[in-house]
Amino acid sequence: MKRKLLLAVVSLLVLTAGYFIYAGTRLRVAAIIWHWRHGNVVRVADYDVPVPDRWVAMNHGDENTSLLIDTRVEKTKDPLSNSNYIDISLIPHFPGDVDLWRSSREQWLRGRGMKAIEENQIQTVDQTVACLSGNVFQDLYPVLNTNAITVECMSTGRLSLIFTGNQVGRQEFYTIISGIRKRK
Repeated sequence: MKRKLLLAVVSLLVLTAGYFIYAGTRLRVAAIIWHWRHGNVVRVADYDVPVPDRWVAMNHGDENTSLLIDTRVEKTKDPLSNSNYIDISLIPHFPGDVDLWRSSREQWLRGRGMKAIEENQIQTVDQTVACLSGNVFQDLYPVLNTNAITVECMSTGRLSLIFTGNQVGRQEFYTIISGIRKRK
């Protein structure tokens, strides 16, 4: 009887430890499996978007959208800047004028109280991508008390890209943008 109880307790402990180890690494495992199955590119509409090694792409069957998640999660007191996310979607009726988009979006953000807005423009092989970035959460929602950065981008090819995360992730986001290519 004691032996069965000891076996049951040890088994329960092993299963519990295994669960917590898996829970902490499941995104990394998902990224490895995703890259093994799909390579280093996710297709969003007519575009190939590069997916770095430690990132995983999720599109749930919709070829016009994808969510890229950085699996390098850092435990900090600031949950919004622990990890990096990129939401990519095709905007079907966007006329392609990124200067007009940038101007109207910047005006909207400033009207809501955003203080510091950084502008970037990235030229890829096929298109121009205009980006606005800043600490949207801190400026517009100070109660959240976060240092997370948000970058909103629009391309002449009708791709909308929204990044949320930390400074290291933002630099990788710009590298991802520069590698986007229209499928031939």
